[in-house]
Formats: sequence, structure tokens, C-alpha cells
Amino acid sequence: MQPMLFDMGPSFTNRGTKAVTFQGKLDLPIHRWYRLTPSFSPQLADDIAVHFELSASDFVLDPFSGVGTVPLCMKYRGIPACSVEINPFLHFVGTVKSQTYKDIERSQACFKEFSDAYRANLSGVPFESKPDEYLKEHAADIPPINYPERWWSPGNLAQLVCLRKLVRSFKADPHNLDLVKMAVLGILVPVSNAKHNHVSLTFAKDPLPTVDVAEILARQLRNVVEDLRAVSDLPAADVTVYRGNSKELTRVLPERPKV
Repeated sequence: MQPMLFDMGPSFTNRGTKAVTFQGKLDLPIHRWYRLTPSFSPQLADDIAVHFELSASDFVLDPFSGVGTVPLCMKYRGIPACSVEINPFLHFVGTVKSQTYKDIERSQACFKEFSDAYRANLSGVPFESKPDEYLKEHAADIPPINYPERWWSPGNLAQLVCLRKLVRSFKADPHNLDLVKMAVLGILVPVSNAKHNHVSLTFAKDPLPTVDVAEILARQLRNVVEDLRAVSDLPAADVTVYRGNSKELTRVLPERPKV
């Protein structure tokens, strides 16, 4: 009889914080592209794969994909997998992270072109001297969220509005454009006034001063290239993140061919 997950014994005890929480992702290739505080460490997925001795002949289903931790772990363990996510934002994150990117040099060239264009566009944005005037002029380009000024200081919000306008107009290969968008998503919270030290959302008492968003984005894009190279020689299984409601898996998942 196959052992049950909660009858595993001592191998799953005495875990440190990084072994079970989002902190275990922060220094791992690809996993680190987007921080979701209420998520779990890749080590948990790896522990379960080891415990059940999963191999390429198995197939893993994760009905609540989140940021794609399980399919990404299975991908580079050579285990076919799929997951389901109802949130369109998280579905995008999980999909981009779990794709295979072959032409890394082309991606890097795309990132440089984008970064150069962003710095050029920022030269016309008075984000250090008169950000409020710019934001008023480009109010239609500010995302329709409640009180965006609470999220971002005026100088940083002005830089992000400029960035959003460029993302909308930039022409690139769809896969590379998705990687650019992924990098942008990865910096939105770090350049915000939101606090990161617990799951519930709070804002810092002292707003973040104006920072160099272009440099922070460039660093994130360099991380993407570094991570793609880190996994380029690893064997990879096919994994897919499906968009849908896990309460209706028969509607969301395609029929698998009978063996």
C-alpha cells in the first residue's frame, strides 16, 4: 500500500523557516522571479517527490498552482506535471516561470533594448523634481486601483507609469516580452511602500524615497538571464499551468490519452 502523505515520519520534522515558507525561493533560479509571501518553499515539493519516489513515468497534478512552485520543481526533476490556477495574474506568473526558453542570447539582447528604451523615455519624466505634474498629465495611464499614491511614492509612481507605457508599446518576440513583463511584475512591490515582513498587507510609516527604478529593473532582468543559463543544461519534463477553477477539473484539464 502506498504511504499516505501525513504518515511520513521523521523526515518532515524540524524544518527551518526557509524550508517551508516563501523564503526558500528567494535565492533559487526562476523561483525568485516573483515573491508571493503566502506561498511555500520548493523544498516541500521536492520532499514529496522524493518520498513517493516520483519519476518520469509519473504525472503530478497541483490543483492550486499559485506562482507555479510545484510544476517548476517537477519540471527540473524530469517529472511531467500540470497545475490549475483561477487567478489570471498568478496564472501568468506560473506560466512564464514554467516555460522553456532556448535562445537566451536573444532574450538578453531584447532586455538590453528594453532597458535602453526605458532610460531614454525616463529622460523626459521629471520624477525627481515635479512628479505630481507628470502624474496629473498621465492620469489615464495610472492603473485604476484604489489610492495608488499609498502604494508608491510620487517619484516612483511616475517612473512606473512611464514603464507601463513602454511595456504597452514595446515590440518583441512574445516569449521575451512575457519575460520582460515578468521582470516588471517582480519589482512592483519592492519599489512600493508595502511592508514585506508578514502575510497581511500593511504600508510603511515612512514612504519609500524616490529610487532608480530603471536600475532595479535592469538588475531583475540580469537575474532572469542568469537563471535561464543556470537551468539551460538541466533535463526538463513537460509541464503546463492551466487557467480555470479546480472545482471543475474535468472542464479545465484536457483528456489524457489512454495507455
